[in-house]
Amino acid sequence: MTLTLLLDLDDTLLHTSMDTFLPAYLQAWSGFIAAYTDPQKFVTTMLSATRVMLSNQQPDCTLQDVFEAAFFPALGLDPRRFQPIQEQFYREIFPA
Repeated sequence: MTLTLLLDLDDTLLHTSMDTFLPAYLQAWSGFIAAYTDPQKFVTTMLSATRVMLSNQQPDCTLQDVFEAAFFPALGLDPRRFQPIQEQFYREIFPA
């Protein structure tokens, strides 16, 4: 099964208040991820890797590649081990 994630980065489709969404999103992730890694380090690393991704100026690198290069080594997580955890989060926790 293929998982497709569509992002509305310029807020043209979904008018989301980031001041409301981001704290709730990070709280949900940190509560869920605590069984696998330090939640505070996870959130800090996620935000840091997002900043790295957003400042990427290399057109030959995808946003995913840039994010993952900053995210996984900083946490010492194997991307293949993290993928099912991420899928579980988006399937069970995120919809709430």
